[in-house]
Amino acid sequence: LHQSALAIAAVASDDSRAGRDWVDWIFRSGIPFREFEAKVCGGNIQNALVSDVDRDGFGNESGPGYNQVWADNIYKLAEALEAFDTGTEYDLYNNPRFAKLLAPEYQLNMCGKYTPPIGDSGVTGAPGIMASYSRLVKLYLKYRESHIACIIDFLFGGKPIEYAAPDIYVDYEELEDRIKNDLAGNGALKYLESSNLTGYGFTALRDSGGKYDPSDLQRGMWMYYGRNYTPHAHSDTLSIGIYAFGMDLAPDHGYPEYTADCPSREEWTNNTVSHNTAVVNCRRQDPSFVGIPRHFENSEFLKLTDVEAPFAYVGTDLYRRSVIMVNADSENSYYIDVFRISGGNDHHYSFHAAQGEAAVYGAGMVQQPEGTYAGESIKYMQAYDRVPGKYYCGSGFHYMSNVERCSKPGE
Repeated sequence: LHQSALAIAAVASDDSRAGRDWVDWIFRSGIPFREFEAKVCGGNIQNALVSDVDRDGFGNESGPGYNQVWADNIYKLAEALEAFDTGTEYDLYNNPRFAKLLAPEYQLNMCGKYTPPIGDSGVTGAPGIMASYSRLVKLYLKYRESHIACIIDFLFGGKPIEYAAPDIYVDYEELEDRIKNDLAGNGALKYLESSNLTGYGFTALRDSGGKYDPSDLQRGMWMYYGRNYTPHAHSDTLSIGIYAFGMDLAPDHGYPEYTADCPSREEWTNNTVSHNTAVVNCRRQDPSFVGIPRHFENSEFLKLTDVEAPFAYVGTDLYRRSVIMVNADSENSYYIDVFRISGGNDHHYSFHAAQGEAAVYGAGMVQQPEGTYAGESIKYMQAYDRVPGKYYCGSGFHYMSNVERCSKPGE
């Protein structure tokens, strides 16, 4: 934020000497904001692009919304530097890492209208395209990559190109013609292919329902295996989401209800148990950076992703998930979910579907008269396993009421 503000000030000041000093400062190495002390001695932009932006183009956040803040503000910086006319020395458009950062969010899109609500991002179950129209147009203008024209049309088809307003000197009629020509040459994009972003830690299995069918026949599944410890991250390693029939069928919470030091945020929303993953030893996952993709397959009939997360739970020998997506017909797919854990005494497989009645087969369930999943004597929101003075790392089981149990399940 402060780097882009200073670059804009350099342009507005119309003082080439002072402005050049400010631009030099932006690129000087300095104390990153997260380690802020009494003095910031440089804008640290080069270091941030090298150290904090991954190979998929995302900053050091888990939430797509907060990574957008990275892209939006460094884009503002790049535009201001162009206006200041620094030549090639400080032209961010010559930096390949910045080119990746310019518009990475479209890679997360599911079924043409959803962005997974990973970490502190998005709204539970709500559709929404998290992609920047103006940054995508700028990406297309700068690098002339024809597939970007297909992405723009796929996400924002029908929107007048001039609304992006990346540059008042652009000939928009010429630009529209060029996009049309690229679309004619490549064919309009109807769906995104399955993908695996190994830097950010995100894999998506996608099926089109036939390339020319409406979006409601598209279906897909994603798995997140990236950062789970930044300020806006959740402890959600190997969590999955599922889309079909135009709906989010296994919605994550997304942005927390309250953002202050709120018990429900620490104990439930950010905790492992509230995500579609597995809890080991009744506690939150350990901080981890990114998992290890072991296998990825994208054929017409079968799609597969297999990821190991060795640091998600210290003390386990194996914490690994494989999801296979099988194309049954033009409208339906089914999933085989294999979660392998070795180590630890308790393993809880947590899965949250959309609203509806739950049914159990092969086990006689008995209603627990009161209390929560943490125990009959543990009330709702009673943090029975909180350690005073420390960030909550317990089970979160006291947020699940209406419990049914089977004391003697069969095989």
